[in-house]
Amino acid sequence: MKKQIVIMALTAFAGSLLAAEAGSKDEVLNAAKKLGEKDSYSWKTTVAVPESAQFKPGPTEGKTEKDGFTCVKMSFGGNTTELVKKGDKVAFTNQDGEWQAPADAEGEQGPGRFMAGMARNFKPPTAQAADVAGATKELKKEGDVYAGDLTEQGA
Repeated sequence: MKKQIVIMALTAFAGSLLAAEAGSKDEVLNAAKKLGEKDSYSWKTTVAVPESAQFKPGPTEGKTEKDGFTCVKMSFGGNTTELVKKGDKVAFTNQDGEWQAPADAEGEQGPGRFMAGMARNFKPPTAQAADVAGATKELKKEGDVYAGDLTEQGA
């Protein structure tokens, strides 16, 4: 009888842990969906890297409208780039501050070509959050942070 009670308690405990993990993933997906349904939203992203890191991205700020334009301003290595996207159409500023389409930079080497790919593949935070949450094995909420390991396919 004691053995059955212990097994039932462990099963209930394990079940509640699994539900909590699934709940964290659902929380992120639901929050992304809810934000994406708003008429518009703004964001600011700051990436923390070690002092010894060779590449130190600056902050990224953006605004997006539902079914409208997404405008992004990002800095990296002292250079600022702006990006505007609506649907499949996108334009970005080069190192000289001139606007260009990704097709104009495809033949370039270096930063122009990199920016063309990044601009073409850019997704607003709601889509990024849903993609990352969907690519994790599990998500756990640790304070105000959701953390988890990516699946092999997600990586």
